[in-house]
Amino acid sequence: MRSFRAFEVQGETVFWEKARYIHNNSVEAGLVERAADYRWSSARLYDEGLWDPVAGLTVGEY
Repeated sequence: MRSFRAFEVQGETVFWEKARYIHNNSVEAGLVERAADYRWSSARLYDEGLWDPVAGLTVGEY
């Protein structure tokens, strides 16, 4: 059984690495061909340039 643990994401590089991993889970599971096609994914916002980094999370903010 896999164990899960929380950790603070430190740095923008790690943030984007984790975001890509999360977005790609639906593709890896065979649910969709593109991450942006998954209904509950924010990947579409990134792909279409709709994500607003000013309104989004700032690394280290929380």
